[in-house]
Amino acid sequence: MMVTSDAFREKVRRLAGAASAPTWATAGTVAALNLMLIVGASVGFRTTSVVVVLIALIVVAGVHTGRSARPPASRGHSALNRPEAVRPGSEAFDEDLELVIHVGLGAEGDRVVEHRVTRRRHAHAIGYRKLTLISAYVGSDTEEVSVVPELTVHDQDIKADWLPLDITGRGAVIFMPPVFVPVLRWELGYAVPNGIWNPLREVGIDNLRYDLRTFPIRRFTVRFVIHPRAKAFVVRERNRLGTMRDDEWDANGNLVVCWQAEDPAVQTRYEWDLRAEWQ
Repeated sequence: MMVTSDAFREKVRRLAGAASAPTWATAGTVAALNLMLIVGASVGFRTTSVVVVLIALIVVAGVHTGRSARPPASRGHSALNRPEAVRPGSEAFDEDLELVIHVGLGAEGDRVVEHRVTRRRHAHAIGYRKLTLISAYVGSDTEEVSVVPELTVHDQDIKADWLPLDITGRGAVIFMPPVFVPVLRWELGYAVPNGIWNPLREVGIDNLRYDLRTFPIRRFTVRFVIHPRAKAFVVRERNRLGTMRDDEWDANGNLVVCWQAEDPAVQTRYEWDLRAEWQ
């Protein structure tokens, strides 16, 4: 009888040692089972059963209390609304990006065109591309507005649609069907109600920020297309990144100022200071 009890105790100790319960609960379990064997030998099976039930309730309560609470799972959020956690170098694709930024004489003349060349880096298809559109900085004299860009895909077999996300100005371009071609050329064009460059027109100073910290861009170019009534227009990247090209004029007499990043572009937040005098 003593041999059987010792073997039973040893099995209990091994099981208790492997459990993910608090240390005090494991030690208490072993001690309680030893006590159970002694009580069972002296008072009989029925009383021992009652003791076993009480011990089980105490141990389960202790284990439950000792576990760390898990945060509740979020509900009502699709995968598109979740933040991206992508390791550098593991992105499914990279891009060339050219921003064409029109600065009008008034708010109705402000417009942005984004020319994108997307290259697949892995075997699986590209189903969507999340983006943040350029907008005026929100302040006391501005308001958040909903913008739906016009999409053009230079592949007759692929269509695209814009899906707004939770953050104003943030959305996803949904490709239908998903992109299997190695290279896809596409564009977004959009105007912003109430304008983008009101401070530049009113006081002659404004700035532009564009963040590339979360996604690799090979070739990054920004073209500022300025209305002819703007004189002495100057743009500088605040951190002295990239290079300026010679100024040009388009067929409508607009000044075109071109800035280009290194190839590949540094993954950072770019900031340009703009100054202009208006006639």
